Amino acid sequence: MRIAELLCAALLGGAVPLAHAAGADCLTQAEVTKLDTDFWAKFPSPDGFAAYAAPDMRLDTNIVDLMRPELAKADGPTRARSFAVYASQHPEYFAPFRTEHSSHYLYYPGRDRHPDAVKQASVFPANRCVSMFSFDDERHTCIAGARTRAMSFSFVKENGRVQLQGIEVGMEACQP
Repeated sequence: MRIAELLCAALLGGAVPLAHAAGADCLTQAEVTKLDTDFWAKFPSPDGFAAYAAPDMRLDTNIVDLMRPELAKADGPTRARSFAVYASQHPEYFAPFRTEHSSHYLYYPGRDRHPDAVKQASVFPANRCVSMFSFDDERHTCIAGARTRAMSFSFVKENGRVQLQGIEVGMEACQP
């Protein structure tokens, strides 16, 4: 289901035309390593989030503090920074995501660049054109009567730059 959501976001949202991915839009192993040191090692760093955020990055959430009207009108880096500040203020929910997340890399298995040809892998697929990838939270641990229902960061490589295209985070009440 998550793959279908990512493909719909890319195809219908216009984030990356998957059918026309070029070599410059293929993620490299070096960029994955750089993401580990610049983004994940300092998670949730407001500066790290803002540096990777696409200008039109979307923030889909049910967290009231992040649903302010002025934030909805802000640019992507401002939205990304706001989420990171909120996440750093609530480490009990978000700090484990730094090391406890699942990865999903979307790639083309050959020269066929048709959307139906896209495959998914949980580890970086060597010698493949990866242009979109996401990190998802699958813990859903109940802490103090609340838990993350969904949390996902979607990245794309577009015009030679790795960008945080979207943050999806939902919280819900739970019984410990």
